[in-house]
Amino acid sequence: MAKLATTFACLAAGATFVVAAAEEEIVALDAITVETDAVRKTPWHVTGASFTPVSTISRQDAGSWLATLPGAVVQPGFGAIDPPRISWRGSGLQSAPVSRGVVWLLDGLPLHAADGSFHSALVVPGLVGPITHRGHADPAGVTTTAAGGVLALRSDLGSAARSIAVGSGNQGTRSAQVLAPGLGLAWTSTDGWRPHHSQERLALAGRVEIPATGSRPRLALGLQATRVRFDVPGPLTLAMALEQPATISAVAAVDRPRREADFARATVETTWADLGAWSVVAAGGAQYTQDFFRQLRANGVAEASGFDAMGALTARRVFGAHRFAAGVSAQTGRREQERFFNVGGETGARFAEVALAATGVSVWVRDAWEIAPGFTATGSAVFTHSRRRIGGDPPSAVGTATAARVDPRFEFEWRPVARTGSVFAAIGRIHESPTWDDLVAVRGAASALSVAFVGLRPQRIDTVEVGARWIAGGFTMRGVVYAARWDCELLRLAAPDGSARGTVNADATQHQGLESSASWTGMLGERPIVCTVVHTWSRARFVDDPVHGSKRLAGLPPHAGRLELASEPREGVTAAATAAWIGGRTWVDHDNTLGYDGHVICGARIGWRDRRGWSLELSVSNVFDRRWIASSAGVLDRARQAAATAVFLPGAPRTWQVAFGRPW
Repeated sequence: MAKLATTFACLAAGATFVVAAAEEEIVALDAITVETDAVRKTPWHVTGASFTPVSTISRQDAGSWLATLPGAVVQPGFGAIDPPRISWRGSGLQSAPVSRGVVWLLDGLPLHAADGSFHSALVVPGLVGPITHRGHADPAGVTTTAAGGVLALRSDLGSAARSIAVGSGNQGTRSAQVLAPGLGLAWTSTDGWRPHHSQERLALAGRVEIPATGSRPRLALGLQATRVRFDVPGPLTLAMALEQPATISAVAAVDRPRREADFARATVETTWADLGAWSVVAAGGAQYTQDFFRQLRANGVAEASGFDAMGALTARRVFGAHRFAAGVSAQTGRREQERFFNVGGETGARFAEVALAATGVSVWVRDAWEIAPGFTATGSAVFTHSRRRIGGDPPSAVGTATAARVDPRFEFEWRPVARTGSVFAAIGRIHESPTWDDLVAVRGAASALSVAFVGLRPQRIDTVEVGARWIAGGFTMRGVVYAARWDCELLRLAAPDGSARGTVNADATQHQGLESSASWTGMLGERPIVCTVVHTWSRARFVDDPVHGSKRLAGLPPHAGRLELASEPREGVTAAATAAWIGGRTWVDHDNTLGYDGHVICGARIGWRDRRGWSLELSVSNVFDRRWIASSAGVLDRARQAAATAVFLPGAPRTWQVAFGRPW
């Protein structure tokens, strides 16, 4: 902790100003916003196309948080703070535990590393404000373009009321959160429900804003630090996951997989709201990451540390019927990574030492032209240059992957009735470059491991989509249908024991889907009632693949959704019931020989709050204590011995937590 605090202090004192992009202007049709303030001022909040209740101390995991967004397919990992498998339209589908496929932004600057990878356990919902998902192929002017779009978060600590909350539950779960204007602190810990399953996270966030006065622009300074520690109980065979879920495999018991990460970040953002006829936003920052990951013996132990710096400039101006925007962004990062043998759960001899470097530069331009009242045509293009370089020892790990491309997008929107609904159609192309973890593969037997550079090409996605949104009274509905052709899709494969075996480029694949959401807000007497439902249907297949023909890609469930009925007034009794489901069969191998069926998991909350800010809440997940498969530890090319294939992650049993909060 002392090392993390020292690094954080150095970042805060020495972060240089680099020009960076603020949050891109959002088209109302595509903006889905989720409120996550721990202390709220209204009993409910409706924005964008769906409603989601404010998160509390009992809902701090990123998985359930993101599952409320249309199009998101969130498959839990090992529960609690362990990173779930997050995917939009198949992007990042097989990439866990080193995830990619979605750009994470906080206050307009990337949270992910310069190579595009991210660790979602570092994000603490209680310490950030609204989250917006900008849809597929949105040219947001960010450093790394990702096929799953952009998850844009904003710090929301400036208006936070002083409050403290503590929680306790089964499985040794404990949590605490303290909020004050400009400052937030959150801690959670659990013993877990399986052997070797303890988890802990401590996070600190701060934000100071200096308003614009005269010719001086608005200025905002942000600081974040997170410390994460969790054991990984490992995957099981399908039979064990269903019949003996609260167990651990013999291999995991010996190898004791574990991940530890420290993260610190300092940013600065400045806004010129009226610079002549232009509006200009600039920001910049630097962040430090230290990651220790002890995997199963087939992959060994990886220790990495390094810095990322990022920045960009965004400018906007209105020219008559044209809304013009342009920007430039850049990100660079470096990691020093050492690889060791895993010897009985201890760090053994080193077998590789590599230097990882990545840079990315994007230049983008967009023009929204209101051709006629209620009809807008938008054209945009993003030029991106990315470079990934791996050097060091052994020589087989040395290599460079470079890509330069232009991604265009055209969109047409019609608003037949102002502010109540719209329809749109869009076509666009996007590229996504491989990450460091994709490019460096572990090779050899567990007793003779080595690493090798894998030459991979960026995946290219051409997408056509049509959507509509409608608002009337208390109803909000949204739906998007899309079809996409992927070339050179990045598929990450696993071994039969769940350990990663590297990434390959597929031939042509085809992705299709329907993303929908609906919400209703009303009153039952004097009590507000909110009902929301989010559903995603997905289908991804190979296209005349020489090995797999037209079979489905593994890891993507056909249906994923969530329903919530809630009544959470400003004061008095609060209550909510939820149901989250996976429908259809999810394959764990691309040959479609081994998979698991869907499930419905129910949850409930009941609480009380008064006008002074005091609150008490009981939350229960998996109310009916079902046995279910949460997801898989990667996917296989082919499951040759189905009964012995240990890639299944059992879902958590019934868990509960009581949380108490009060102002201070």
